[in-house]
Amino acid sequence: MLLGASQVDEFFQRLRQRKVVQWALAYLAASFGLIQVLDLVGQRFGWPDEIVRVFIVVAAVGFFVTLVLAWYHGERGAQRMTTTEVLILAALVAVGAVLAWRFALPTATKVAMANSTPAPDDKSIAVLAFTDLSPGHDQEYFSDGLSEELINSLGRAGAFKVMGRTSSFQFKNSKDDPRTIGQKLGVGYLVDGSVRKAADRVRIGVALVRADDGSNVWSDTYDRDLKDIFAVQSEIASAVTGQLQRLLGIAKTQTLVAKPDDGRPPSGNVEAYQALLQGNFHSRRADAADEFKAMEFYERAIALDPRYALAHAQLAISALWYAGTYSNDSAVEREAIMAEVRLAVTEALELDPELARAHFARAQLLRIDLQFADAEKEFARAAELAPNDAGVIRQLGLMQSERGHLDAALATIDRAVALDPLSRDALFSRGLLLDLIGRFDEAEAALRKAIEVEPQSATTHSQLAITKVHQGDTAAAIAIAREETDPFWRRWALAMALFAHGDRKQADAELEALIRDNGADSPFQIGEVYAARKNPDEAFRWLDRALAVKDPGVNQLFTSSLLAAYRDDPRYAAIARTAGLDPANAPAQP
Repeated sequence: MLLGASQVDEFFQRLRQRKVVQWALAYLAASFGLIQVLDLVGQRFGWPDEIVRVFIVVAAVGFFVTLVLAWYHGERGAQRMTTTEVLILAALVAVGAVLAWRFALPTATKVAMANSTPAPDDKSIAVLAFTDLSPGHDQEYFSDGLSEELINSLGRAGAFKVMGRTSSFQFKNSKDDPRTIGQKLGVGYLVDGSVRKAADRVRIGVALVRADDGSNVWSDTYDRDLKDIFAVQSEIASAVTGQLQRLLGIAKTQTLVAKPDDGRPPSGNVEAYQALLQGNFHSRRADAADEFKAMEFYERAIALDPRYALAHAQLAISALWYAGTYSNDSAVEREAIMAEVRLAVTEALELDPELARAHFARAQLLRIDLQFADAEKEFARAAELAPNDAGVIRQLGLMQSERGHLDAALATIDRAVALDPLSRDALFSRGLLLDLIGRFDEAEAALRKAIEVEPQSATTHSQLAITKVHQGDTAAAIAIAREETDPFWRRWALAMALFAHGDRKQADAELEALIRDNGADSPFQIGEVYAARKNPDEAFRWLDRALAVKDPGVNQLFTSSLLAAYRDDPRYAAIARTAGLDPANAPAQP
């Protein structure tokens, strides 16, 4: 029923009498001013955006509360509230609470779950990638190497936390200011620098900076002959640690750089050292051509100094990666590489029994040989020798999970994430393990953070797709699987996501293509697809094949949430025993 003209006039007359418009304008002006002040203060003190968002929602609800109060009290100032008024105000408060939860609180919760903004720690430091200022800009391997060596030297201190290489190098060539970087990494201090290398001369500029205000605590420049590079590294490490001693109140008698020379060739051959740095540079690029080039540089370093233990260890690690990732189509090539790996591991440990990378290489080799208990001991020894190496600690956590020790594994991987919070590998491993134990929302948060850090990295989208299947959101799982950057893992995830969604025809097509193209080299993953289809006979047939061809995927028997449903099947226990695992440690289905 439409209102008449007299009723409309009466309504507006009441608005004027009760000063509703005046109340509304006054409230809007005050709220706008407060939001501006809050935004300014929040930027100054680095408050999370959620605080401002919550205030805006509260202010919006408060506007309607103001209108209600003005309507009932604006004219006569009555003190007593009517039942109608109380009901209206209660409804407005309830709506405001729902809106605040919907638009502000979930974001904060997800950020906390993903560990994306660790609380800054004054007793912590990050060494950023040094800038290559060489005339030809062709010495990036050298500037990266100096940064990494400084990270290693400071990491052996034990008196303060040193951020991992992966997280620190996320800001390579970044325009972010020190305060922003410090907040993202959760550190109190930053080391930044530059390297200018020409012929046999090197100039290194280095500065220690407070992250909270960007102030320069200390800086220096070193001009040296290249042959003196090892002495310069020690000078820089000693200078930085000396400054941190002073700032953090650490006793000056404490030795912070315990072994400043363990990355150097025993002969002091600078050319061998440069070859090692070039090998590291290419190995980190993680493709077949670069990995092969990395092995060539490590071999060159060994030729220049046969007693260079670190070069032997790095050659073994690089060759293991190449053999497992790029040589699956050639059994002859793979066996030749594995023979070289075994020799390199033996040489490295004989030359330096206390070298963390040598124990790490041996642990990887033992894992491939399905000697899991011994592999875990070697990973633990490597982590003991390199307590700030997030990569070593992550692999220890994975090995613990592969043996079924899930609580210990999660604690270890959490240590790796704390040391290297922007490491895609650490975040991915955490997401994988959380998915395995049924904490799917946390798993999703960790995996999404991993994608944010490295959007193009392989396997992250595929694992997130499996987590979405476990959450029952199969449509989202299909969409996420299609974003997977690696064709094999994209097809693997789609085969399961489509099946779970009920699209049997497309799922069968993906599985058939997977078998056609990857049946020879990835039988374990095909077994997982059949397990997801609840076809245990085919699943175990493919798992038996994986054992026969020594598919590295067999290592993941206890970390596959897709196979956990069959842990009580005698065939599962038989495969576990053959693979050197204790069936009693098999994880339960989440």
